[in-house]
Amino acid sequence: CNINSNTARYEGGGAYINGGSVTFSSCNISSNTASMGSGGGLRVYDGAVMLSFCNIYTNTATNAGGGASISHAAKVTSFNSKMYGNTGALSGTITEATNEILLPQHS
Repeated sequence: CNINSNTARYEGGGAYINGGSVTFSSCNISSNTASMGSGGGLRVYDGAVMLSFCNIYTNTATNAGGGASISHAAKVTSFNSKMYGNTGALSGTITEATNEILLPQHS
């Protein structure tokens, strides 16, 4: 999948996940913008997200987590995925808050 060149007014320029279970497989998430918030590429507020063979790059957030912002009861598992070249005022690639888990895995 390709999630490219999208803009959200607040959070989750590429995708906003608030509950449930989502798998991104062989996705390019790039050049997305969170205009007045966090998570330029991905904003995971709650739920479970699996990133498998994905690239998250050149996304922008005016607040935090240019690549991804993860918080509350969210769980993100990453397998052979990369985040690079993202920008945010408080953090470029990823920002995490309470109760989330980020598990990078590689084959």
